[in-house]
Amino acid sequence: MLTSKNILNNGLSIGDRQKFTQKDRVCLPVPFFHCFGIVLGVMAVLTHRATLVMLEVFDPLSSG
Repeated sequence: MLTSKNILNNGLSIGDRQKFTQKDRVCLPVPFFHCFGIVLGVMAVLTHRATLVMLEVFDPLSSG
């Protein structure tokens, strides 16, 4: 079960494994409601003081 504590700990563990620091920037192309988006994209960045770079719009059908 993903509790608030488990989500935070998952983000902390992921950031530790990827060796995030406050000098890192993470581009997040997935939505926040997706597990990858909230755990890796937000919690790992917040727990390691890195910078989160979000896409303003994601359109998988666009040609470029």
